[in-house]
Amino acid sequence: MRKISLLLIVLVLCGTATSCSSNGKTDNVDIDYGVSEKYKEEEIEAAARLVLEDFKRFNNCELIKLKYSEEDSLDLATQDSDEIIVFVADFITGESPAAGLMSNYEYSWKWILEREDLKNEWEITDYGDGL
Repeated sequence: MRKISLLLIVLVLCGTATSCSSNGKTDNVDIDYGVSEKYKEEEIEAAARLVLEDFKRFNNCELIKLKYSEEDSLDLATQDSDEIIVFVADFITGESPAAGLMSNYEYSWKWILEREDLKNEWEITDYGDGL
């Protein structure tokens, strides 16, 4: 009986600890792939999947909208690297969000991805507010 009681206490504590901190939610995100003269739809979708996966690190946050920005992508393209793609992500935080974020707040951040050329995969190189 004592072992069962101890097991129940451990299970309750573990359940409470995991419910207090959840991964970033991307289940109901509205994705706008936009129209691009530079990238094919498949290229934009591949980059968006990386942002969605990365967002899962944002505990107690929910991604509301993810939008490809052709204008920002073209603005950031340089001679050194013209393979740049930018997404604007609108998300809200819950209680006790990821470090550095305010609780119950709405954010609009940019995610910047780059690749060396068409043969390489996208990589997230920066994200945040004010980029």
